Amino acid sequence: MKTFCACNRLISTLTINSHQEKCSCYLNHKKLLNQFDFLKNLIEVEEYSIDEILKRSNELLNIKTISRNWFEKWLLKNDIKRRTIKESNSTKRRHQKVINTALKNYGVTNVSKSNIIKQRKEDTCLKLYGVKNPYQSEEKKDKIKQTMLNRYGSESFNGSKFYKPHSGIISNPHNLVSNWLLCNNISHQNEVGGKFFGWNDKLDRNYSPRVDILLNDHQIVIEIFGDYWHANPKFYKMNDIIKLYHGNELAKNIWDHDRNRIDHIKSFKFNVIILWEHDINNFSFSNTVLESIK
Repeated sequence: MKTFCACNRLISTLTINSHQEKCSCYLNHKKLLNQFDFLKNLIEVEEYSIDEILKRSNELLNIKTISRNWFEKWLLKNDIKRRTIKESNSTKRRHQKVINTALKNYGVTNVSKSNIIKQRKEDTCLKLYGVKNPYQSEEKKDKIKQTMLNRYGSESFNGSKFYKPHSGIISNPHNLVSNWLLCNNISHQNEVGGKFFGWNDKLDRNYSPRVDILLNDHQIVIEIFGDYWHANPKFYKMNDIIKLYHGNELAKNIWDHDRNRIDHIKSFKFNVIILWEHDINNFSFSNTVLESIK
């Protein structure tokens, strides 16, 4: 009969005890067994990574050093689940660690919002492309157009066979405004997407809002704002909580989002008219539109 130590070394029966007295692997094995439930909780519940446990083994497990290779085999042997790299990167503990590091180094929760990082990005883009944003360079624009042609047979996704237009279903206030425009022979399009695609500094990404009504001949966009969904200031205060599809949101955050959307559209040299549901239902919007068209 063969006898093995916890370190998987073949030991004679006569010397097993004397070997184990000095074997660090065996001694670590005993300590880990005594803390089995605690260790399992660290990994599976508190979402500690293997690296973090190994670095803090003396603090967490009262073990000075643990061989990574041996420790991983020990976990596997004792049926303690190990997360993949993808699973480890998506844990709450990992996310909080990233936030804490960003706060410590840059004073913000998201590194991309740091003025230092923004400046570095701009400097790098200016050096490589001659513009602050690589998507503003003609070389990049041509490359995107060529890629779209190769993949979809059109320079823009909206013109390809894969593009699915809006369903055509619009809200009652939107329908009232659209019918009024038709009655007054004002040419317009409903639910237009893809026209205002471009970089948005506040979002720090490309942004392409779909606008409610486009009066292209007059360089005007009409946005229909529901009193509840856009938190009409006539009825809601800045700290009122609005229950949206994705969860609760403060009215002031909704206003900030809408303001950014409007500013983005205006950057394309279009005038933006906001029509509130309350005013549309009372039919007190016509003068606002007509004056803007003149």
